[in-house]
Amino acid sequence: MSKTLRVAAAALGFLLCGALDAPMARPVCTVIAAPPAKRTGNPYFLGRALADTTLAGPGGARLSEDQGHFGPSGARAIYGQVMEVERAGGVALPFPLPRGQRVVVVPWDYDAACETVAWGRSARWLEPGPLRFVHASLRPREQWLGGLPTLDAFSPAGASSPSDHRNPVAMDGTPPVTPAVWFDLFEVMPSQESVAVLGEAALAPVRAWAEAHKAIAFDLPVSAVLYTVVEARDRARQERFTMPMAGTYQVTFLLPDGVTRQLAFRTFTRSYETWYSDRWYGDESPLTVARLFEGGAGVGVWYYKASTPAALREPSPPLRAAEGLPQRSWWPWALAWDSLPDGTW
Repeated sequence: MSKTLRVAAAALGFLLCGALDAPMARPVCTVIAAPPAKRTGNPYFLGRALADTTLAGPGGARLSEDQGHFGPSGARAIYGQVMEVERAGGVALPFPLPRGQRVVVVPWDYDAACETVAWGRSARWLEPGPLRFVHASLRPREQWLGGLPTLDAFSPAGASSPSDHRNPVAMDGTPPVTPAVWFDLFEVMPSQESVAVLGEAALAPVRAWAEAHKAIAFDLPVSAVLYTVVEARDRARQERFTMPMAGTYQVTFLLPDGVTRQLAFRTFTRSYETWYSDRWYGDESPLTVARLFEGGAGVGVWYYKASTPAALREPSPPLRAAEGLPQRSWWPWALAWDSLPDGTW
């Protein structure tokens, strides 16, 4: 079965000009005010904040020294706020969270590169009283405070809904999503781990939910949460994909002025990112659930280049690959291994 390789014209131009060693600037972080992806062993719950706060410590958080979005950052004691659970859910939870269970939720800020920084506002970061949907990261039991389950809210504008902290990237006009609706969505959503194992079959319940909630499914923040399962499916496909053209190549380019240039290329043996095509750009047709779950169009193929094969580096994982982020620099370059009409990569 044949496949297609596409090389962007702009990328080829940079390649021929030798713009190799100019890394891009540190990324500017944009965090959507939406709950994080559902994961096995991590709870979500409906509950109410209490007035009580407690010293929590950093747990396992690795802190940046840069400034955050919600207040002044810097070295300080880390506190959390106590909440009382009314109804909890999750996949393969290590312990039950019955009605009336108290937990500690620790707020965190983030810097311009999405790295964690200390919370610079009051430890009582949620107004006591209103019912909220909360989804935060559960700490290991040895990092709990006073025997209370302790969770880290790394995105304060999204970890609680409603949130008392306006996201710097506003979504004016977006209809509010009630805590009960968020809870119902997470009840039918597959975890990231189950999507990796079951693939497309794991998405059936959440597709049905989206069909029944079209009034909010296509808008932020709900669409961002739905897309976490699409990305998990695509990531699993990408990680299983074997590069049929992996190897070392030497190519001679004939330039318009008659000058030839030889370049050598060495590809990575596997892919580290999903390629999302531009097929939606300029498409003003109505968004459907099928299009919402369409996802990636192929995989990224990373490679090094040099003047001779002997000068090529051996392939190694891109920067931050362990964190699920592709390398963002002018090299290695990336091709796109496209999909066939039937969706096969």
